Amino acid sequence: DPSVDRCMQFSGNGRLKVRSEIGTDVMGSGTIELWVKSDADAQNTILVRRAEMFAFNNQRWIDYEIGLQNGIPYGLFQFRINNTQLITQRVDACRPIGREWTHIAVVRDIENDQLRILVDGAYEGQTHTVQRPPLTTYGVFETTIGGGDLVGGAVQNGFRGCLDAVRVWSYARAGYALNTQRGDRFPEFTDTGFGLSAPLRVFNFDDGGTTAENSRYVQDWLHNWQHAADLQGDAAFQLSPWHPLAYDLDDDTTSDNNE
Repeated sequence: DPSVDRCMQFSGNGRLKVRSEIGTDVMGSGTIELWVKSDADAQNTILVRRAEMFAFNNQRWIDYEIGLQNGIPYGLFQFRINNTQLITQRVDACRPIGREWTHIAVVRDIENDQLRILVDGAYEGQTHTVQRPPLTTYGVFETTIGGGDLVGGAVQNGFRGCLDAVRVWSYARAGYALNTQRGDRFPEFTDTGFGLSAPLRVFNFDDGGTTAENSRYVQDWLHNWQHAADLQGDAAFQLSPWHPLAYDLDDDTTSDNNE
């Protein structure tokens, strides 16, 4: 029931694994954003990652990753120079997040040679010399949310806390759009004025059961939820006292939902 506000809760040994992976998912310019509520300080964890499932020449290509290191948000991308060498580009925020709901966005902007990170709509870091990755030619990719690899039933770098509104876009979103629209329930229906496409993935976690719906595909149930994500380990839907529409992002004392 999407009218009931929910989020996804993790206790350190759970994750979501997205069912569908296609070649066009490989990140050129793009944006990954999500809301995070940590249950622990100084976590070292993976929040969202798309990477090869298995090593190629003893290396795994990480297409994109957002996580926390000592509680500080970071984003990284890799590209392959040749069969034996990967280059990692990373950007870090400037401070740890607390235990309140926090919005994190990482933008890979190839046209301007920048990798940027925003926290609660504000720029906190950027790096240059971003290079375009090649097409997917190695291995099989997987996208996980809430943790990394699943090894012997244990999730590596598992997150403790709640995630909501995980979104992946195929272009570099502007900072003002990320700031003003981070509280939108359905950003894919927001008119950007530039004719830009909807996000590739929208996980709002307002459904239930054993899969989380990718709201980009409104009739995915007709295809046996092939674009959804499977809950693994301790990942569980949780009624959430938070919802972006309850926020007062313009600080005028009236909730955005009532304006």
